[in-house]
Amino acid sequence: MMELNDRIKILRVERHLTQAQIADALKVDQSTVSYWEKGRQEPNGKQRKRLCAFLNITQSKLFEGV
Repeated sequence: MMELNDRIKILRVERHLTQAQIADALKVDQSTVSYWEKGRQEPNGKQRKRLCAFLNITQSKLFEGV
């Protein structure tokens, strides 16, 4: 099964986005997105909603395979 951090990175790379672009859209630091992708932190509920809206996916898609 794929971990949430891997799923976030895959979705970002598939959309040709940088961590900085996601950070700007979600109003978080780029280091926060980096921590998510490294599995050091997970996005909170509000951040998950914003991330899904920005990536145009459902929350179930974000957790698919997790």
